[in-house]
Amino acid sequence: MSLQLIAELNQACDEINHLIVITPDAGVRAGLQTKRSELLLLLDDEIMQQVAESSQEFRDAMSALRESTSRAQEARRELEEDAAKIEKAAETVEKVADVLAKLGQVVALV
Repeated sequence: MSLQLIAELNQACDEINHLIVITPDAGVRAGLQTKRSELLLLLDDEIMQQVAESSQEFRDAMSALRESTSRAQEARRELEEDAAKIEKAAETVEKVADVLAKLGQVVALV
């Protein structure tokens, strides 16, 4: 349900506790204690529900984080591969430039 309901149930238990303390009649106190026990059970159930929902939200967030991390790692690998290809292409361009320079020297001699 909600955190608001938990707060309201907790407040009701506090008020019943106060009534138990100030009520002189044992029968009325027993009835109040029974009602407090019922409210505490509801409060416990509500807290457990909130914990379950929060746990699920946490698991979902962790799953999304793992997926995002995996995508980021894959993108990094791709960038590293692209950088290696660019470096290799630059080396090839240098080799071609050297060959062309040597060819230019040969042509100049002829």
